[in-house]
Amino acid sequence: MKKFLIGLVAVFALYLPFGIYRANKDKPHDIEIKNYKVGEEIDYGDLSMVVKDYDFIQNNNKKRKAYSLRVKYQVRNNTNRKLDSSKLMFGIQYRNGFRDSVVQNLKPGEDIPVNIDLDMYDHYYGDDDFIIEGNDSKEFYLYYSVFSEEDYRKYPSCLRMPSKAYSSKYKAKLDKGIFYYEIVEVGA
Repeated sequence: MKKFLIGLVAVFALYLPFGIYRANKDKPHDIEIKNYKVGEEIDYGDLSMVVKDYDFIQNNNKKRKAYSLRVKYQVRNNTNRKLDSSKLMFGIQYRNGFRDSVVQNLKPGEDIPVNIDLDMYDHYYGDDDFIIEGNDSKEFYLYYSVFSEEDYRKYPSCLRMPSKAYSSKYKAKLDKGIFYYEIVEVGA
C-alpha cells in the first residue's frame, strides 16, 4: 500500500507541471502599459482628455478625517454632436499599491437613495454635468479615496483608464497574448 501511494504521488508530481502548462498555454503572459504624463492629451476618438493637475488633500470633516486625491481633468468632445462623457470618467480607477478607488464626488440619482455628506468635497457632479456640447470641452475635479497619507507616499499611484475607451487596441493586444493598459502616474 505504501509503494502504491508513493507511486501515485510521483505520477501526480510529474503530471502537475504539464497540467499547469496546458491550462495556461492560451492565456496572455505579457503586460504592456502605455504611460501618459500629466498634461499629455489622451485621444479616444470622439472624446479626448488631459489630466491637468492633481493633489493629495486631507478632508477634515466634523465626523471623520479622510484623504483624497483630487484630479483636474479637461475633457474635449471632438465631434459636432452632444456626447456624454460619464462612461469614460466613471470608468477611470485610481490605483495606490494594491488598493483601488472610483470617483467619490458624484451626486446620487433619484433612484439611488444614498446618504452622502455634501460638505466633504467642493465639487459634486450629476449625470447631466458630463454631457459636452459638440467641439467643446469641460473641466472636472474628481476625487478618489486614499486610505492614508502614508500609503499615498509609500506606494506607486496611477489613474487606470477604462479598457472600453481603447477596446480595439486592448483586444488586438490580447489576441497576441498581451494585457494592455493605459495609465497616468499620479504618485508622490
